[in-house]
Amino acid sequence: MATKDQSEFKYLVANDRDRLWGITVTSVGFQRIDADEAYPPADHPAGYYFNVTAGRVLDEYQLIYVVDGEGVFESDGKTYALAPGAMFLIFPGCWHTYRPNRKTGWGVYWIGFRGKVVDERVAGGFFSGRSPVYNVGISTLAIDVYRGAMQAAGQEGPYYQQMLSGAVSLLMGGALNLNSGRKSPNDETCDKIARAKVIMRDNLSENISAQEVARRLHVSYSWFRTAFKRHAGMAPAQYILELKLFRAMELLSDPAMTVKEVSYALDFNSSRYFSSFFRKRTGYSPQEYRCRLRGSEATDDPLD
Repeated sequence: MATKDQSEFKYLVANDRDRLWGITVTSVGFQRIDADEAYPPADHPAGYYFNVTAGRVLDEYQLIYVVDGEGVFESDGKTYALAPGAMFLIFPGCWHTYRPNRKTGWGVYWIGFRGKVVDERVAGGFFSGRSPVYNVGISTLAIDVYRGAMQAAGQEGPYYQQMLSGAVSLLMGGALNLNSGRKSPNDETCDKIARAKVIMRDNLSENISAQEVARRLHVSYSWFRTAFKRHAGMAPAQYILELKLFRAMELLSDPAMTVKEVSYALDFNSSRYFSSFFRKRTGYSPQEYRCRLRGSEATDDPLD
C-alpha cells in the first residue's frame, strides 16, 4: 500500500462454503475526498455509487470510519454530524445517505459484510439502527484492522474470507468497547496524539516533521512535543524514525524493490544514508536483512 493513503477499494467474492462461516465480506477500502471535491467522485466504487440527495438502500451491512475531516450521515429520519473518530453502521434494507463537509473533505475506511452471525448480533440488541453512530475516537488499532483487511483482500489467499470475518468482529467489538469507554476529560488529548500518529504514518514518504504535525493539529509545537512524549514514551521525531524503520522492513520484504527504491520511498537523502541508518538500528545492512528473510547468503548490494 502507498505510504500516504489514497482512495483504494476491493470487491470480494464469497462462495457457498464461505457463507457457512457466518460472516462474508463484500468490499473493503479507503476513500480520500479533498476539500471542495465533488462527491461522490468519478472513481467512487461503481456498485456503491449513489446520489447523496436521493440516498440509497443496500443489501449488506457497512461499517464506515471517519479518520479525517467532517461529514453528515442520515438514516431512519435522523441526521448525525460526523467528526474524526466517528464510526457508523449501515444496515441492510435501510435508507441512508452520507457525505463529507465540502469545506473539510474527509478520509474514511469502510468494510461491507453480511451473514447470519451479524444478524444474530443485531437481533440480540448489540447494534440498532436507532443508534448507528459510535464515538470511538482515533484508534490506531481500528485503522490497522482496516488496513490489514485491505491487504488480505488484495492477496485473496486461502481462507481469506475467514480472516476478513475476524476483522469485522474486531471492528464491531471495538465500536462498542471504545464508544462506551470515552468518558475521560483527557480524551481530547488522546485523540490529538492518535491523530498525530496517523498523520505521521500516512506521510512517511514526504519526510514530515514534528513541527508540521503540530501545525496540522492546530496546537503549539511545545505542547505537542510534551503531550506526545508523555503518551508515547518518546519524542515525536523519534517516533517518526521508528515508523520509517518498520516501514523499511516491510518494503524490504518485497523483492521487486531495490534498496535505493526503498530509501526514496521513505524520503531518505540517499540510499547510503538509509543503509547506514538501517544498520545502526538493526545491526544489519538492508541487503543482509533481506537475505535473512529469504534464508539466503548475503551478497554485495549495489545501492542503486
